[in-house]
Amino acid sequence: MFKPSAQQFTTVIRLKHRVDATVNGTPALTYADADPAVHFCEFKPFYGAEALQAGQLGILSGGTLTMWFTPGAKPGDRILLNDDPTQAYEVTSTENVENRSMYLVLKVKRAVNA
Repeated sequence: MFKPSAQQFTTVIRLKHRVDATVNGTPALTYADADPAVHFCEFKPFYGAEALQAGQLGILSGGTLTMWFTPGAKPGDRILLNDDPTQAYEVTSTENVENRSMYLVLKVKRAVNA
């Protein structure tokens, strides 16, 4: 059975759900707080790299979050690490560990322009 490490769930995050809306015929993405919005998790960064995208130098970083199960978390949502809006990560995948609805493992990535 899956069991997180002893230093578990000490990082504060804010979960924001993606809301797709159309404003004047143009899609506009906004993010609204989940209910509840603040969660505790274990965050493990796993890579960082420089990348050229559309002719601009950027920095890509990613990580893995392990947290208690939250049924509303899905890819496309946004995670604010330590409840800081400057450290916003996008959820790329979610995993309900062993389909037991006990732990949730999220893969996240962050792109920052250099």
